[in-house]
Amino acid sequence: MGLEDSWGGEEWERRYEECIRDQSISRKEIPALDLMALILKSLYETGGAIHIQQGHSQQDEPPQQARRHDIFIKPVHGDMPEPVPPTVRISSEEEDGQIVYRFQPGDLVVCNLSSINLGRTDTVEKLREVIPVQVRMLDNVITMNHLPLPQAVRTNMRYRAIGIGISGYHQHLAKKGIDWESEEHVRYADWLFEEINYIAIKASMELAKERGAYPLFKGSDWETGGVLQAQGGVYRREVEAACRGRKEARDQERVPLRNSAHWVHLSHSGFHRRR
Repeated sequence: MGLEDSWGGEEWERRYEECIRDQSISRKEIPALDLMALILKSLYETGGAIHIQQGHSQQDEPPQQARRHDIFIKPVHGDMPEPVPPTVRISSEEEDGQIVYRFQPGDLVVCNLSSINLGRTDTVEKLREVIPVQVRMLDNVITMNHLPLPQAVRTNMRYRAIGIGISGYHQHLAKKGIDWESEEHVRYADWLFEEINYIAIKASMELAKERGAYPLFKGSDWETGGVLQAQGGVYRREVEAACRGRKEARDQERVPLRNSAHWVHLSHSGFHRRR
């Protein structure tokens, strides 16, 4: 009955109502603001619990796909195994009076994230100036960062995944004079986030010329062109944007990518559906 396994508003609401009716579940009623204050206090003091926001995009893809796109930092179409393999202990032996454990390493995802302030970066020209610097900076973080767990280092170096997010989006819309609840917003969001995605992919290609591809590029959907064959779903326009970048790499320069994943997106697929 786990709520965390529900990906879609109606399904989640149904399971939530079931939990309310289940008298075997202990409960305590507190004001919503008090609950949010406790969550923020915990985040400030410990870094958890993780706050996961769900959108309408999960309704249009299988659960693993939805997790990959909206919670993980979006490896594109097959770059990261699903589900992400865990680290498994394979043996324990005594050596020189010590117990030695051996593990088969799994993948431990690392969030290498940075946000574009759309309140100030409010033109295509500025996006084209800022995003390549952002991609280079995040790639530097992967190389220079010191991580405490070897599984995290291994995953980080093999996929070199980065996440370019946004902030100041409401300010951006206000400056453009675009109402949130409008068809103009739906069209503008499609265009804007496709453009951000395209610029990020192109910047990763340019960086690959200088530094080489991420180690698992060979055989990935980026390398085989599988991204170009993706069909339908709420990411179709985003995939088409990725296609433009991939065609440029394949047809003109045949340049691979430096990073397997490029950005954490604002899921705009639900704008129209909510209206």
